[in-house]
Amino acid sequence: MIWKLHKYVTKDLIKSGLLAAVAFTLVMTGFAIIEPLRKQGLAAGQVLRLFWYLLPVMMSLTLPIAALLAATMVYGRFSMDNELTACRASGVSVYALLKPALALGGVLALATLLLSNWVAPVMLRRGEEVGKANLQQLIFQNLRSKGHVKFPGGGWKSNQPELAGMDHDDLLDYVHADGVFYCDHGVRRTTPHVTVDSHWEGNVQHHVTHTPDGDLTEAWGREPISDTMHPMEFAIKTVEDIRRYRWLFTDVTYRVDADGLADGRQKCKQVGQRGVNVTAWGTSPLMDLVQHFIGPINFHLMSHDHPEQMHELLELMHADNVRHVSAIAEQTPSDVVVSVENTSTTLISPAQFTKYCLRHLCDYGRAIESAGKMHELHMCGHTKKLLPQIDAIPAASIEAYTSPTVGNTRFVDGRTLAPSKTLIGGTNVNTWLWPVERIEQYIAEELAACEDNRRLVVTTAGVAPPGCSAETFREIGQWMHDADIARRQ
Repeated sequence: MIWKLHKYVTKDLIKSGLLAAVAFTLVMTGFAIIEPLRKQGLAAGQVLRLFWYLLPVMMSLTLPIAALLAATMVYGRFSMDNELTACRASGVSVYALLKPALALGGVLALATLLLSNWVAPVMLRRGEEVGKANLQQLIFQNLRSKGHVKFPGGGWKSNQPELAGMDHDDLLDYVHADGVFYCDHGVRRTTPHVTVDSHWEGNVQHHVTHTPDGDLTEAWGREPISDTMHPMEFAIKTVEDIRRYRWLFTDVTYRVDADGLADGRQKCKQVGQRGVNVTAWGTSPLMDLVQHFIGPINFHLMSHDHPEQMHELLELMHADNVRHVSAIAEQTPSDVVVSVENTSTTLISPAQFTKYCLRHLCDYGRAIESAGKMHELHMCGHTKKLLPQIDAIPAASIEAYTSPTVGNTRFVDGRTLAPSKTLIGGTNVNTWLWPVERIEQYIAEELAACEDNRRLVVTTAGVAPPGCSAETFREIGQWMHDADIARRQ
């Protein structure tokens, strides 16, 4: 009799437990994790894969809850139907009735231990790879549906707990990397005909530039991860705004701020041999207007509708830039002066680059080199078609040299089409979201494709992506330090 009773109780416990486990697991996995990702734009096939990978994690949490609910239901019904009273009248103790629950509880404990310590970590890593592989798709979906992408604030370093308390040098030592240090050049620019009023509204900074011909209004939003500002409203919207904007380059004067220059010299002295000291001076006129003051669409429309006014503005800006960069190159204590171009054929055509940017950058390069400094080009976009022209610019290096799919250039392209330049980059932010082994394989293949590894510097070709841990940078840095391919001459 007791065996049949145990079988009866066990059957009810298993049936109720399985039903509760399925319900809890589906609800917690589906509504708490999968549904938010689906709404963000994750494909149906990837949702199913992610569900499979997260299932062991959720089961390790839901099985104990389901077991508790099943025991409560089964033994509660026993009591309500007076079956417990009947068993006790037949000489069956309460402890005997609990044996099926205790036996199943032991099995469940072992299963949960197995899931939590062996199965779940493996599946969770695979699920993380699925999420990282679809990060770009999620971002594009957010841009299409919401017009923006929200990232956690605080910057990359603040989201890495193992870096707490580290200063800049400690961080570089931890990830086995060399540093790039930006120093103040001490040169200050004054525009006598222009005043600017600024105010913040939340995360957006508004500027009103007052000129003799009227006001220019613009708005810039702060991006929390990179802590950089990006235009939300461009200052130049009409042909009348071109006339107003010209005042920013009229009768401009430059002076040396002694305190700023002293700070720059002190920082360079502190850096010593720990890294490279650089000074970023600005951007050539065409790329400056496209990125910061007109926008790519309106720039092309205005260039077509008002070619003379646009040409005059570009040349006026260039003349001022030559004075500006010459003053900086003469004063800066840094070894390198950077033209922050962000050049990309997704924004301008090769013909426009040749007509304006190439000529202007050559002038800036000659001014920088005549002051005994090295010229560096920050070009983080699609530049493959421009590499032969870029090679002709007086410059030592191309920084933020970006691989597909963010950019379109590989190390071997630069070695072939711009052989005189040191290439700094060779990857992109998406590369650093891969598993360490895949990143190592990719870098090794990119370096092996070149005849030698001289004048190749591997970086993220941009900011540190939020999804990449400090430990990943550390492992790659150690591998680069140890690997023979990284030293191949």
